[in-house]
Amino acid sequence: MFEPESHDGTWWRPDQPARRLAGRLVLEEGSLTLRIDGPLIQFEPEPGIHSYPFGVWTELPLVHGDADGTPVTLIDVAGLSMAVPAAQVNEAWHARFALFGAHVDGEALYDQVKMACEHLDEFIGVPAMLPRLEWNDDGELLRATAEVSRATVASGDIPGVGRVEASLEVDTEGSQSGSTVGLRSQWKLTPEAPTQLLDAISQVGRLCDLVRLSCHCECALTSVSVRTAQSADDLRVISPLASVGRAPCERSGFGRLFFTARRLPLDDGTFVRWWEIRAHYARAWTLLTVHDDGRFPNVGERFAAYARALEALHHADFTTPKLAASERDERITRALKAIPEDLKEWAAPLLQAAYAPYFRLRIEEVLRAMGSIGIRLCGGDIEAFARSVTKMRNAIIHPPAASSGTVLDSHDQFWVGSSLYWLAHCYLILKLGMTEDDLDKRLDTLPGAHEVEASMRERFSP
Repeated sequence: MFEPESHDGTWWRPDQPARRLAGRLVLEEGSLTLRIDGPLIQFEPEPGIHSYPFGVWTELPLVHGDADGTPVTLIDVAGLSMAVPAAQVNEAWHARFALFGAHVDGEALYDQVKMACEHLDEFIGVPAMLPRLEWNDDGELLRATAEVSRATVASGDIPGVGRVEASLEVDTEGSQSGSTVGLRSQWKLTPEAPTQLLDAISQVGRLCDLVRLSCHCECALTSVSVRTAQSADDLRVISPLASVGRAPCERSGFGRLFFTARRLPLDDGTFVRWWEIRAHYARAWTLLTVHDDGRFPNVGERFAAYARALEALHHADFTTPKLAASERDERITRALKAIPEDLKEWAAPLLQAAYAPYFRLRIEEVLRAMGSIGIRLCGGDIEAFARSVTKMRNAIIHPPAASSGTVLDSHDQFWVGSSLYWLAHCYLILKLGMTEDDLDKRLDTLPGAHEVEASMRERFSP
């Protein structure tokens, strides 16, 4: 993930390059801030006017700088302008992106983006190495190096987006005593046409999401670089992400992924299908990953988000549960039969106004649509699992006045919430193209899945 960093330098507005101010650019968790000595915007009063704007929120498209001898461009900058003549002020300006390596203008377009994230090494895998030995005329070894047999592991063309590649960049250093090989895994996106920075980065971010889906784990960005259409140089990008400064994920993903770049569910067609899935299930994906980078996760909030993610999956594919209205009508009929005749006319409209059990049935229908995978990850009893999730979800949204024995405690919330998390991932992986049998075999190899299954069987085994 991005590490906190700071850069001292001089900073200026592109339309006033001669007026430079000293300052420091600081990247922290959720913040990319430029702290400068003096007003970035110099107010020029009209003759005879003695009042000045003070503390005005101002937005600037660009700020240029020179930090540690490197040209820097800040993009989408905003802050309070403290334009007070003859006064020493310090200002703080917040930026959306910082580009290191060039001063770009507001019309700049980008024709390539590279990105790396946590667990990308496991996703791409270790390639086969081809040794290269150099000998002199006397048969003595002069130099030993190595080459990667396949630098581009997977690639595909996405209509309307561009070409994506999962690849390895290789650095080798050889001598008589041996060879050192450095491998850098990366995603690369080459847009069909040069595009704006935000569009380019958001598109390549979906490739990070594909790794996140495969390893069922949060995958913070570790590096991003872009190339302008006018230059062949890569520009390093930093952004105020929530994961800045977070401890690296220590869970090894080797052999513990649902799929890898070398074994994609639909081969190269996986990329097109993933773009379709991310668009179709955008709401569900947001709910599924919204708490991934939180430092202090709340068990209840995560549970509610994962439950809503399954609800969003259902809404995207099924809209209204088929059995909701019929179940409600059947309940109303039974209730009216049990009510005395003189109260039926009064009770009927009240019962008719009752909500159908949409949420519970949505959970049931999603799990049934997953076949054996849904039964496996919920412990075996889909209806009991859905009832328990519904009660807990309702208790979180509408907290009861007193605790109830029918509502899950925090320990149960964690495990049932973990099951919801796995279920949502598996639902999307099935939609991505993996067969139910293949997914069932992959679950057999994942220790995290075994723990969730065992916990659910204790609670919901028929």
